[in-house]
Parts: sequence; C-alpha cells; structure tokens
Amino acid sequence: MKKNITITWANEKGGVGKTTLCTLFANYLSEKKVSDVCVLDCDRQHSIVDKRKFDSQSLQTDKVPYEVKQIEIDRLQQSAQLLKSVKTANGIYLFDSPGNIYLEGMVPLLGFSDLIVCPYQYEFNCLSATQKFLNLVGKIWITYLKGRQKPKLIFVPNLVIRTRGTAAELQTWKKTDEALAQAGGIVTPMVADRADIARYNTFGNTKIQAECIAPAFDMIYNELQKLE
Repeated sequence: MKKNITITWANEKGGVGKTTLCTLFANYLSEKKVSDVCVLDCDRQHSIVDKRKFDSQSLQTDKVPYEVKQIEIDRLQQSAQLLKSVKTANGIYLFDSPGNIYLEGMVPLLGFSDLIVCPYQYEFNCLSATQKFLNLVGKIWITYLKGRQKPKLIFVPNLVIRTRGTAAELQTWKKTDEALAQAGGIVTPMVADRADIARYNTFGNTKIQAECIAPAFDMIYNELQKLE
C-alpha cells in the first residue's frame, strides 16, 4: 500500500450518505490499526467537524482515533495547494467533498485523488445526478490528466431497502450496477438503510454498524492495498 493515499467522497446528489460513509470508513481504518488517518471536512456545513466536537463532549475525552480538519476549497488554487501539501505527507486522507461539485476547488480533488468513492441510491433523481457527476469527472480527466493515471472510481449503493424492491426494480438495480462497472468503476456490495448506520459517531463503529458496512468497505480497503 502507498504511504500516501487520498480518497474523495463525492456525488452531485445530496443526501446519498457520503458524509456518513466517509466517517464510518475513517472509523473502519482506525479499527484496522491504520495509522495517520485524517478526515478533511470540505463540506460547507462541516458536519463531521461538528460531530467530532459533539462526540468529544458526550464521551468526555480528548483522545481521538484520527484527526478531523475543517477545510475550505471553493477556489481552484486554494484546493490545488491543499492537495499538493497532502500529497507530500504520509497517511490516508479522506476528503468529504462539498455538496456543490461544480466549485472550482473540486477539480484537483476529482482529478488527482487516488480513489473517488461515489455513494448512490437506486432512485431516479439520484441516478441522473450520478450520471452528471460521471460526465463532470470525465471532462476533468480529459482536460487535466494529460496521460497521468486516472483515479479509481468506486460506487457504493447506499441506503438500500431490499424489501421495497419489486422484481422489476431489482432487475433495474442490477443493470445500474452493470452500467457503472462498464463506465470504468468498481461497484461494492450494498449498504442497507438502517437506523444503526445513521447513529454513527467519530470515535468508532458499533458491532452492528461494522457488520453492515464490512462487505462494501472490505472491497474499498482491498483497492487501497493495490495502490503502490
């Protein structure tokens, strides 16, 4: 595994669970004893930063499993300087990207991260937004990569309620996954829509949370290990 890895969690559609999954994955890495994990909270709401403060007060501890930083990346140069700085340091850096993927500052993240993790739902508006997200990523790669290795795309079907899917809908879900894979991405196993997942914190995953996310996160972790 590389000594330095950058992972951007992003999608054009809000409410797909990227902040929750980003935090749960940071916990997952921490519980695997991966050192030097840092979450860079780039979303304007800074939900992870606020959650860390709340969790610290609730648990009455200053001993944290990994660092969480509040970052602003509205501008291209601002984001490029941040990414350049991160690339020179050891560790795994998780970027919880802004909700607006069309900000100038998203260009370096989507162009030069090692992995881009895109949570999505089996819902028309979300799938349409995911397609727009893919189009944007493709344009950035064509414009800026110029022969450099592309980031790996990993898609996570999230907030899935299997019992609500009819036979026809389940077939559509399967075709969606196949289309994303054909677009050059890796599709993980589903993450279920469960109240336990929504009750995440920034200090560790519960046993139930760990069981729910393990199939998807183990696949992402395997991709990390392939990076050299």
